[in-house]
Amino acid sequence: ISLGGLVISRSIKTAGDSMNQAIILYVKNNHGLLIGENMAESVKKTIADVTDSPSESLKMTIRGRSLESGLPESLQLTSLDVKRALNESVIDIINTVVETLDETPPELAGDIMVDGIMLAGGGALLGGLADRLTKVTALKVTIADDPLMCVVRGCGEALEEVNTLRKISL
Repeated sequence: ISLGGLVISRSIKTAGDSMNQAIILYVKNNHGLLIGENMAESVKKTIADVTDSPSESLKMTIRGRSLESGLPESLQLTSLDVKRALNESVIDIINTVVETLDETPPELAGDIMVDGIMLAGGGALLGGLADRLTKVTALKVTIADDPLMCVVRGCGEALEEVNTLRKISL
């Protein structure tokens, strides 16, 4: 959005829930353990590190049900496991950002080079995402203050500007 209008827009379905499902599927396929949504969310928030070289020292004990015995079981999951689980989602996000930058008009590209990219929403809190975006785009990537709430605040402010919202609605 620039000068009261929508310049370019991209949307993907990769979000927190799909990342949780990716973690659940990874643990199931690679460790034979069935975990729930809450455990996957906890893993993502606690040890997710999607940098190119995540720290092996970040570990978390997870609990679930063994697919082999059907009994409760626990195992250690590392941040490298989580990176592998989330890699496809992170690549989708990075590719979408790059495609959007490629289509950005030259008048705005200069501003982006100076100001960089601002990450908002829950995905902004994914460990290492900002670093990966910086590496790929060579731009400064900043995480918004209170990224979870800034999306809600932005929606509230947009509703206060209904006429502007009508002009840029998708």
